[in-house]
Amino acid sequence: MLTVASLEASGFTTDVDPSRLRELAAAPGVVVWADLAEPSADEVQLVATQFDLHPLALEDALESSQRPKLETYPAHTFVVTYAYVGAFGDLAEVDVFLGHDWIITVRNANEAGQRYDPARYAARLARATNGGGGAEPSVAFALHALLDDVVDGWLDATEALDDQVDALEDEIFLDDRHDEEQLQRDILQRRRELLLFRRRVLPMRDVLLSVTRHEIPWLGSTYQKHFEDVLDHILRIIDLVDLQRELLGNTLDAHLALQSNRMNQVMKTMTAGGSIVLGATLIAGIYGMNFDTMPELHWAWGYPVALGTMAVLTLLLVVYFKRRRWI
Repeated sequence: MLTVASLEASGFTTDVDPSRLRELAAAPGVVVWADLAEPSADEVQLVATQFDLHPLALEDALESSQRPKLETYPAHTFVVTYAYVGAFGDLAEVDVFLGHDWIITVRNANEAGQRYDPARYAARLARATNGGGGAEPSVAFALHALLDDVVDGWLDATEALDDQVDALEDEIFLDDRHDEEQLQRDILQRRRELLLFRRRVLPMRDVLLSVTRHEIPWLGSTYQKHFEDVLDHILRIIDLVDLQRELLGNTLDAHLALQSNRMNQVMKTMTAGGSIVLGATLIAGIYGMNFDTMPELHWAWGYPVALGTMAVLTLLLVVYFKRRRWI
């Protein structure tokens, strides 16, 4: 689906004829935002023809799982980023084409949802303009609004993972915890999700560095501080992700150590139980041998003395192992 928003200082409109994109973008003070959400081949061709999109960039935009990056071509700049869409590990690719007075986004409508709809950013521009915030309709404003939303989503993701890590840390010390293997799978799953998340976030640091170094000619310097603020948030997110990776690693190590300690306790208990029974078994084994010439074999007090010795020896071993905290 192709959605077009026309951003102007006086307002915005989404009732734009897609065939007049280039003509509208050439008007003074107007920025055209074309959003391709699960586009058809005809919609892609219509936009690509009007804005002379480079074939290599267009190919990357139509293929999923691209690495976050920034590429500059003679007529436009191409940016790949990933948006957080509600659950940690769920990231939707958002591809952005930037020109002097136009911006094109290519995304999966089901994944990215309505949060990245251009009409929403047009309304944001109108509020900023009417509120005296000095906002102007520009590609820089549009790109900053998009990246700011993306990074805010990442912050939500790291906060959600923080809660999950805390829950896992608490769970490994619970006596009534669920299956040990399931707990290990949960920890490893969080680590895999975190690794994928870091692979999507880390390259965006280089993208924002390129933006703040004025490597995109059509952005100007009006939003320089805004992009620096987004970069600062990305650096903070990277630090949080690295910290969470370490915490998850420590959580897994602690879980394995606790499992080992519990196993050692079980082995000590079993060893103590076997040692307690050993004394009685030894006496019973000796007196169970049927030899006529054995001492005390026909002694009248032999049976009660043997039982008493077994009981006393067993009691002494129980007391000894309890003091050693083996049982």
